[in-house]
This record gives sequence, C-alpha cells and structure tokens, in this order.
Amino acid sequence: MRRPVLLAAASVAALALLSPASPAQARAHARSATPLSAKVETCATGADVPSRYAVFTGSMPRIAQATTLAMRFDLYADVAGHRARRLKGVPNFGVWERSSPGAPGFVYDKRVDALDPLAAYRVRVSFRWYDADGDVVRRATRTSGACRQPDKRPDLQVTGIGFEPVAGDPVLTRYAVTVRNAGRGPVPATSLVALRIGALPLAPLALAPLPAGAAATVVFTGPACLPGSVVEAVADAAKGIVEADERDDAAVRACPVAGG
Repeated sequence: MRRPVLLAAASVAALALLSPASPAQARAHARSATPLSAKVETCATGADVPSRYAVFTGSMPRIAQATTLAMRFDLYADVAGHRARRLKGVPNFGVWERSSPGAPGFVYDKRVDALDPLAAYRVRVSFRWYDADGDVVRRATRTSGACRQPDKRPDLQVTGIGFEPVAGDPVLTRYAVTVRNAGRGPVPATSLVALRIGALPLAPLALAPLPAGAAATVVFTGPACLPGSVVEAVADAAKGIVEADERDDAAVRACPVAGG
C-alpha cells in the first residue's frame, strides 16, 4: 500500500487567566479544568480522500513553578495490521508548541488530512513544563486512542455459476453468473463480467452499478460445456472498478455431468 500523503493543520486554545484566587486554588482549578491527556477529537471516514481526516487534541494543566507549557505531537499509523510506526515529514507534526507565559492550562489541536483506508492513526504527545528561567521542571507523555479508517471501496465477487440447458437445443447452455458487491462502498459504474467455457471465451456482458451488499445475475448463452472441463467467470473483467480486493473477482466451477 502506498505511503500516506498527509496534510496537517493546527489550532491552539490557551486557557484564559483565572479570576483572582490564591495560588493553591488557581492550580487546583487549572488541574481539574485542563486534564493531562491526548485524545481523538474527530475521526472522519469516507470513500474519497477529502472526507478522511482526524483531529487530535492534547491538553495539560499548569503546575507549580511552571510559567510556560509546551507539547509536541508525533503521528503514528498502523497500516493493515502492521506494527504502528511514526510518520515523518507530516506538516505541523513533530514540532514543539508553546503556551503564552502564565497560562493556567494549554489545549492544542492537530488535524491531519488525506488518511489512507485500512489504517489506524494515533498521536503520541510529549509534554514539558518550563520555569521562568526556561528550565524543564516536568516531562510527561500520553498516547491517544486510534482513528481507524475502514476500507469503503467496493469488492466484486462471483458467488455462483448456474447451468441450464436451452430447451430444444442440446448444444447450448445458459450460464447464470451471480456477482455480489461484498465491499463497503457502491460500484458506481457499469462493469463487465467475462465467462470462459473450457478454453472458449464468450463476449463479456454488462453488469449494472451495485450498491454495497447487493447482488445481480447476468446470463450467458453458449456451447454446452464438456463433463470434466471447467467454467470460469470473472467480475470486473476490464479492471475498471477500484476494489478493496482485486484477488477474489474470479470463480471456477466444474462442468456438471449430463442430468446433474
């Protein structure tokens, strides 16, 4: 699978200063209002690239001795069940973002676009608290949940090949080929179904667009197959449909014996 081509955007919301209170009250309020966390704020899925994106949010409270808060988002992807790996070169990721001095809490959003199907995306957020001299007084990390992108492409499969002799003509047979869309997305256009009887190919037939989960049957008329030979049907014979799995388009059935 191709490496994701990812675009990212960021926004920041530094919490407003609290109303006058004792330092202890202010710190307690900041902790309760701004938890230390990393989470998936939005996980948008879709069949086309623009509709697949995620927004991750990091948040951190101010602590004693800290005057400036900072966090860094690193993006990870688990593609098709493989171990998650950090994605490098994604715009706006892997850089430190800082709060305004004296902010009681810090919340930052990172958006990433053009997510690949069959992948799960998460962020690892690193947190730092700096004192007035610029020294780090605390470090922490949190990992968000995953934004999982299901594969919403169609998937055509031949689920049946039926045989019916043509009445009054012993040398001809009707072959009923049933094709099902087993994917999560519709087949938006007419596709072609091919049939081969032994070594003899027949002219392909058109299959109308199929919604996800739907099935349709096309009927070929051709020479009766010979017992011991095989009949092969292929969905999307012209390879005009982008499918979730291109390997399951064909089915083979043995020619039945006479009267079978």
